[in-house]
Amino acid sequence: LVLYDDVPGGAGHVRRINEALPDVFQAAYHHVKSCECGPETACHQCLWNFYNQPLHDKLARGLAVEFLQKALEG
Repeated sequence: LVLYDDVPGGAGHVRRINEALPDVFQAAYHHVKSCECGPETACHQCLWNFYNQPLHDKLARGLAVEFLQKALEG
């Protein structure tokens, strides 16, 4: 997992996220786990956004749930 701040000089978001990474992962897990789209796909409610449009057909909510669950388990 690579976190980077693309604001020139940095805005400090990566540092704040790193300090709260378990909470960020927990919130992300609950977000993707509670979505109603199929686990083999994704939607604008869980994973899709403007910036990852070229990858929409490759994103799978179930894989995100699995990754976050394993990360939270240690």
